[in-house]
Amino acid sequence: MERKTVAAVILDNTSRTFDKIYNYLVPEDMPLYLETGMRVLVPFGKADKQKVAYFLNYVPYSEKMNDIKMKYIIDILDDEAVLSKNMFILAKQIRDEYFCTYGQVLNAMVPLGLKISIEKLVLQEDGTLTLFQAYLKSLPGGINELNQQLKSNKIKIVEQGVRNMKKKFEKAARLKITPDEVVELVYKDSIKNEKHLRVLDLLSCYEDITVNDFSCYENISKNILSTLEKKGYIEIFEKLKKDDINYEEPDEAVPSDKIPTQEQEQVTNAIASSIDKGIYDRFLIHGITGSGKTEVYLNLAEKVINNGRDVIVLVPEIALTPLMVKRFTKRFGNNLEVMHSRLSMKERYNAWMKIKRGDVKIALGTRSCIFAPFDKLGLIIIDEEHDSSYISESTPKYHTNFVANRRAHMENAVLVLGSATPKITTYNAFEKIGHVLTMSNRASGELPSVFLVDMREDAINGRMSVFSTTLLNEINRNLINKEQTVLFLNKRGYTSMQLCTACRSVVKCEHCDVPLTYHKKRNYLICHYCGHVQKKSDICPQCHENAMMECGIGTEKCEAQLHEMFPEASVIRMDLDTTGMKNSHKDILERFEKDKIDILIGTQMIAKGHDYPLVTLVGILNADALGAGTFYESNENAYQLITQSSGRAGRSDLKGRAIIQAYNVDSPLMESAMKQDYASFYSSELKIRQVLDLPPFTNMAFLIFSSVQQHMCEEYADIAYNILKKTSMTVYAPSKPQIGKLNDRFRIRIIVKHRNTKEFSDNITKVYLYMIKKLPQKITISIDVFKDEFDTF
Repeated sequence: MERKTVAAVILDNTSRTFDKIYNYLVPEDMPLYLETGMRVLVPFGKADKQKVAYFLNYVPYSEKMNDIKMKYIIDILDDEAVLSKNMFILAKQIRDEYFCTYGQVLNAMVPLGLKISIEKLVLQEDGTLTLFQAYLKSLPGGINELNQQLKSNKIKIVEQGVRNMKKKFEKAARLKITPDEVVELVYKDSIKNEKHLRVLDLLSCYEDITVNDFSCYENISKNILSTLEKKGYIEIFEKLKKDDINYEEPDEAVPSDKIPTQEQEQVTNAIASSIDKGIYDRFLIHGITGSGKTEVYLNLAEKVINNGRDVIVLVPEIALTPLMVKRFTKRFGNNLEVMHSRLSMKERYNAWMKIKRGDVKIALGTRSCIFAPFDKLGLIIIDEEHDSSYISESTPKYHTNFVANRRAHMENAVLVLGSATPKITTYNAFEKIGHVLTMSNRASGELPSVFLVDMREDAINGRMSVFSTTLLNEINRNLINKEQTVLFLNKRGYTSMQLCTACRSVVKCEHCDVPLTYHKKRNYLICHYCGHVQKKSDICPQCHENAMMECGIGTEKCEAQLHEMFPEASVIRMDLDTTGMKNSHKDILERFEKDKIDILIGTQMIAKGHDYPLVTLVGILNADALGAGTFYESNENAYQLITQSSGRAGRSDLKGRAIIQAYNVDSPLMESAMKQDYASFYSSELKIRQVLDLPPFTNMAFLIFSSVQQHMCEEYADIAYNILKKTSMTVYAPSKPQIGKLNDRFRIRIIVKHRNTKEFSDNITKVYLYMIKKLPQKITISIDVFKDEFDTF
């Protein structure tokens, strides 16, 4: 009997329909050197379309397989594995934990430049291969002439795998109308989307911009560009791809001459013991702002490298944590690779390949850097572990802490998390195992003095300004002393909303259930969720009275008021409106570092890891709004933002002050924040969560149904609810979330809880798999999971 070799593969496809393992026969003349993670070309479906798949392993041939008509692998596409066996194990764990597909996880792991596309080509009689669409366009007779050539065998249509990095052309966009016509469109209120406006603005300034650059630097998708092309405003074309990339060769590594503080040495030694043993372990460094956590990270990384292993360092956002990048680059020179979302496809590909080849020992980057392809991983560091950017908002919706913990365990590596304000669930998990390492003193300088200003007093005295008298006096004092000020307001725009004083209605987005924010520079109302834009009007759209007024305040208005009150001061704003372009974060922060800016006003991006010696004053405006959300972590997020913002002051020998402005000054949250007392806040919040049965005392998930038809949302949410009620879980009836409509899609949410992690996961998985089979295409279901991210193995 003929001996057959069977290979198990996963299709490189994100669809749930194809999310399973397929078996293929290996041709007898194909070398048996396949290893897990190599890609192969396979025929798929009734039409035998060529598809790219990842090889998992060989499967023993059994008699049962005689009844299955298996197909043969066409070709092997890689000389070596793209992903290791451990990364496939990790991919399955992420898939199972966060209700996504193999393909979605693999897309997150593998850079776009390494992807292989199946291109349709035309093979001519002389052997020339031409892209199908290009060939079709070249024929005067179009599709009829093409069919005639096919019938006469002059050409053949073939498919071929093409690596993205081998493609010689890339898509770019340019204006099809003049910049003056763009101005006219804006004036006539013809543009109804914020991102459409941004595209036209940018293309008015540049000859062309690649589709990839729009995606990397502006988060503008190809769909948005296609919409503008259909309207005749721009055209998308192919241009010759540039091979050169701007790469600044780092200086040689400089050994540290810093003498560690006693706390730094104690923390380093506690972790180093596990590093030397080469075992899996995990630690939380709870260090106040300015306590010198970065120096501990540097020393640990050096120790791991000296032991012959590799290091991953994660930060919330590269552009917003320049000091961390600078210090790691100085210490490790060209032994470090920096990875982040704003790299071009080629830059990301080159960085990934350097890591895979072993050319560098450290990868420093944002969330996706957790997938850096090191073979000898010894240490994972997550700085500012509390930051929300570590939770992916797009599929796969993974939590970086969970992924890092699983990867550290399977690689026998050490996981180190650091924060001045750890998540409640994180602190609780590490406190249970006795692995919280505390750093309660600043490495240099002192903690700022924090003052809580009661804004009710100004209101009683007839002052309704967002700036208290106390804060204005302190800003003036800083200007006299040539010291810098940072002001934090977590709301961009000029005013928060437009209100009709006659009928009390608020102008809302027509696509989302949220108020529109007024941006004075363009005199527009903008939705910060979907990007919808409309002209500001003094006439109420509901009652048609001329009775509109602006309410609330944003960073744009604060900036304008500061210019009026301190005309001699240099003031700059840092929010999403001012940092869209490449290097804009860097330019603002470099100017601030060089003391060319007196006052920096911004949203939460200014609270992240900045360390400037001349900043002696931080003002936190409208602090009450930070904890005003309905989500159970609202208080925690507010405490983190207030503490992190306050910590930007007094990072040198100059004494710092932080002023928190609030109306509800008697709340436990404000009291803990003013005293910078994490232990008190943690203890109070933990008791509340225990009473309300919230994480970390239970596992919780949100099942969110979304559809353009509200009744469909409600109907299928009810079906899921009735099934869930029959389980042992606590299930809350379907209801609207805080935002009941987004991007023209209505949303209904079901909340489920259960203390038993296995039963929780099993029940949700069963219901999820049942519902995705039952749901029509017009409705989607997504699941957000909140549970212990640090399993005990």
